[in-house]
Amino acid sequence: MKQWQAYFCFWESWLWLYMFRHKLSVREPSKVQQCPMVARELGETARGAKRGGSGTPTTAVYGSPNAMGCNMLTNKTRCPDSLLLPLILHAQQAIGIKTAIAVLITQAHTERVTGYATRGLTVKVSLPKCRYDAIECAYRFWRVLLHEFGHIKDYGTSLPFVYYRAGRVNRMAHDTRPQEVRANQYVADVQERIARGELAGCGNDILALAVWLDS
Repeated sequence: MKQWQAYFCFWESWLWLYMFRHKLSVREPSKVQQCPMVARELGETARGAKRGGSGTPTTAVYGSPNAMGCNMLTNKTRCPDSLLLPLILHAQQAIGIKTAIAVLITQAHTERVTGYATRGLTVKVSLPKCRYDAIECAYRFWRVLLHEFGHIKDYGTSLPFVYYRAGRVNRMAHDTRPQEVRANQYVADVQERIARGELAGCGNDILALAVWLDS
């Protein structure tokens, strides 16, 4: 009898240890999962789109052609174009870009969103890999789009630009460079216009991308 009791106590102790260790690594429900409205209205569409993603780089024309040509999107992620294009178009129109733009979306390996813009009218932005807050990741992706389109807006002007040069001793910090200050102000202006109702927001498009990132 004592042998069976010892055997039972051993397996009971092992089971409690197993449950305790895995409880610490369980991912808490995200804000997207905690919102029934988002799950009901956007969840099925976004998850269905993910199942259809091939991961193969694609190139597509978007928006209306203008005198400068056509806008081009190169998507190197598994996220469908249908979830990216509404945010790209909104950011481009909110900043007031009227020239043809080439947009490249790549996949990041962290939640950090990075981007850059060139005088050749090319914008590159990374799609974050969500681990905790999908809504915040999607929101940052939209803000970086606005920021980089702000640089595109300035490239056709005579406004001052300051760049990093190797060997320069007293180089300006990135966030204090005039072009970065202007781009951040463009983003703030767009958010203020949305808050005042002067510009349509893209909350549903951000939530749709957040659902996809969270799935």
